[in-house]
Amino acid sequence: MIAFANQGSEMERYEQVAFFVGLIGVLASIAGFVVNRELFFQAYLFSYVFWLGMALGCLGLVMLNHVAGGKWGLVIRRLLEVGSLNLPMMMALIIPVFAYRHYFQDGGRFPPEALLVPSSLARIRRR
Repeated sequence: MIAFANQGSEMERYEQVAFFVGLIGVLASIAGFVVNRELFFQAYLFSYVFWLGMALGCLGLVMLNHVAGGKWGLVIRRLLEVGSLNLPMMMALIIPVFAYRHYFQDGGRFPPEALLVPSSLARIRRR
């Protein structure tokens, strides 16, 4: 019984440390937003796509496990389900990308030279 009581106080200490680390991250993000918005939004978009990929990957593996069945996913199923629960939060976090889209490559429109085929691909196609 005493071991469980000690784990609670230890867990509270970890929660406090995680809170302060998160607070430092939020303050650093606000400072980045104030100092250089263009660089901030490029970093925001990169991290958004990374975490969206994680959530969608979890969702895909959960769906694959439910469709295929079997016992191969029993160990990780709950972790994948929790990972896919981040999708509603990711839907809310896309709002700044649309609101500040003018920071991304000329207002979200790609320049014409971005559509050109790179020379390495052109050489492969000629073969």
